[in-house]
Amino acid sequence: MSLFKFHKAFTCFYNTYKDEVYGYILVRANFNEDVSVDIVSDIFIKAYGNFDLTILNLRAWIFKISKNTLIDYYRKSKSQSLEISELDKLFDETEHFYHQLEVDLTMQQVCKNIETLSSKQKDIVEAYYIDNRTTFEISQSFNITEDAVRQNLSRGVRRLRKIYEE
Repeated sequence: MSLFKFHKAFTCFYNTYKDEVYGYILVRANFNEDVSVDIVSDIFIKAYGNFDLTILNLRAWIFKISKNTLIDYYRKSKSQSLEISELDKLFDETEHFYHQLEVDLTMQQVCKNIETLSSKQKDIVEAYYIDNRTTFEISQSFNITEDAVRQNLSRGVRRLRKIYEE
C-alpha cells in the first residue's frame, strides 16, 4: 500500500473511532478531560505505528489498545503517587525540623530574657515553666507562700512580655 493510501485509510479510521474512544477513556479517567486527551493521543499514536488494513475487526483492535493504554496510565500514575507520598513525607519531616528549630531559637531567646529577671523571679519562672512544678511545690522549696509564688511568677511573666514587646 502506498504511503498516501495508508494515511488516507488511517485518517478515515481515526475519524470513525476518535469520539467513541474518547468517550470510553473520559468515563474511565473520572471525566478528567486533560488526562483523557493525553491518553487518546497515546492510543492513536500506538495505533498509527501498528495500523494494518488486514485487521479484521478494527473497532475491537482500537479498544484493545485503549484498554491496555489505560492500564499503563494507571500503573504509571500509581508509581507516581507513591513518589508523591514520599515527597509529602519528606516535606512533613522538613516542616517538623523547621518548627523544632523555631521552638529551639525561641527557647534560647526566652532563656536569655529570663536572665534579666531578679534572681527570685528567675528561679520561680524556671521552676514553674521549665521544671513543670506547681505553685505549691515551689512555695515549699523557697519557704514562701503560694500567693508570693504567684505574685513573683506574674511579675516575671509581665516583665518578659514587656521585653518581647520592645
